Amino acid sequence: MLDIFFDLVLLASAILENGLSVRFVDKLIFEGDRVLSRRQKGWIWAAVGLASLLEFINKEMGFFYSLNMLGLQIIIIDTALLVIRRKKFISITGVFIMFFSIVQTIEILVVIGISTKILGAKNMLAVYGTDFPYLRNAILLMIRLAVWGVYRVIRMSEVRINHPMLLGGASVLAYIDMYYLFIYAYMGRDFINIRTSVVAMSVIILILAVLIICSLYYAQRERNAELKQKDLALEENYTRFYNVYSENKYLSHDLKNHLNILENYMRHKEYEKAYNYMIKLREPTLKIEGYAPSGNQIVDMILNDKFAIAEKENISVNQEIDIIGEIGISDEDLCTVLSNLLDNALEACEKCIDQRPWIDITIRKMNNGLILKVSNSMQGKSLISEERYLTTKEDRKRHGIGLDSVNYVLKKYNANIKIESGDQTFNVSIVFFL
Repeated sequence: MLDIFFDLVLLASAILENGLSVRFVDKLIFEGDRVLSRRQKGWIWAAVGLASLLEFINKEMGFFYSLNMLGLQIIIIDTALLVIRRKKFISITGVFIMFFSIVQTIEILVVIGISTKILGAKNMLAVYGTDFPYLRNAILLMIRLAVWGVYRVIRMSEVRINHPMLLGGASVLAYIDMYYLFIYAYMGRDFINIRTSVVAMSVIILILAVLIICSLYYAQRERNAELKQKDLALEENYTRFYNVYSENKYLSHDLKNHLNILENYMRHKEYEKAYNYMIKLREPTLKIEGYAPSGNQIVDMILNDKFAIAEKENISVNQEIDIIGEIGISDEDLCTVLSNLLDNALEACEKCIDQRPWIDITIRKMNNGLILKVSNSMQGKSLISEERYLTTKEDRKRHGIGLDSVNYVLKKYNANIKIESGDQTFNVSIVFFL
């Protein structure tokens, strides 16, 4: 009975280790990039299960450290993830190698410390032997649980690395560190207790420090790019308002002359000319009436910009917008969601042939949330695949109109999304809980 318990602990540590490797890849590389279907997730976790089972069998045979098994684990899980994701080979492989190497390095250091300091054995890898199954399996499980705790901390942060050369270099360094430590422990070098252990831990700390610093650097660079884009949009919006204001100023200045012309048309019963003249005078006013009234600077800026595009493309826009003011959603996230939804709607409307294109947008403020709904006309029916909206263009990899970036924001705010597609209509409804 005790043997069965030890085996379950060993299997649990293998499943936890391989499962966490996938979690770290998703966090460091793919967070928010793509929402996977249940089938796709199933294939990935099937690969995790297979790798865990093989690792368990390998350790049951007494091979608690095996480079061949480690390579097989990486190949199985890496291949499954690459088949599903179909991109970022170097980054994915780098994270896998780095993850397994660091976990194994920490494990070897703990095993060496317990074998030499607590058990007093000359063999620095004595814990891997058959005399201490309870201690060995407990160490394996506790280390994996500690790594799981680290993952939980990282999951709540903005740490994200997507630099292939950086990840590749870090993975090579981590692997050499692990291999160097094991070889010296296996050969029984005495000085490994101090010098080599310090070197191994220093390498791990260096790798993690570089990754964190680079993550913060790339995150700041992305934020700077978003701010620059926002400034450009604000400048364009200001120019548009200035032009409208100039037209109205000119209209007010010449109001007396305009009235005289209208009076002359009416006196001579030239009603059609008078009507057409009045329509021309109203054009600047109509432009002002079309601007968004939400009271939120970033929302109004985006809506005004997209409404101008819609007007130019002869797309009818209907808006029902509350005065929402400032809300608990960052400008960058609002820009991401609203711009993506409206860009998709505009693109769909541009392809309409059988009907006049239209867009309906609703923004409603609740006591504890915000409702955002965008509906639009479209030609035919949309192509839907597991919450991912695919383009009708031939090159889908480059021209996908999926909601990947929107999904990232929704996940961040734990928001709900509902998407409906009917005959020549498309609707997206989002609820933010603030």
